[in-house]
Amino acid sequence: MAGPPQMAIRQTTFEWNRLKNELHFYVLLGAIPLGLLTVFVNLFNAPAEFADIPEGYEPKEWEYERHPITRFLVKYMIEAPQKTYEKSLHYIRKDDETQYWNRLESKCQRLAEDRL
Repeated sequence: MAGPPQMAIRQTTFEWNRLKNELHFYVLLGAIPLGLLTVFVNLFNAPAEFADIPEGYEPKEWEYERHPITRFLVKYMIEAPQKTYEKSLHYIRKDDETQYWNRLESKCQRLAEDRL
């Protein structure tokens, strides 16, 4: 006699299934719109072509990019090289001023000690 049937005890897969479901949902939530946007841009917007620059007009740096998505990224999301360079110059100047004032303070302290 085997007795009444028993349920086998096994590890739950609830968390794993939920993780897979949410991962698929959020990946598709981002992948489908981005895929559609990319297809739309590639079908309806032609790549840029070089043309003569009119007199007195200075093109922006993002106008040199060929693909419309790249132009958008350079225009709105990627920092301009000139801006990055000027920010680094600011930090260098700030460090130079700090060093100048530290040297001046140590010189003043040394001269004050010499007078006593």
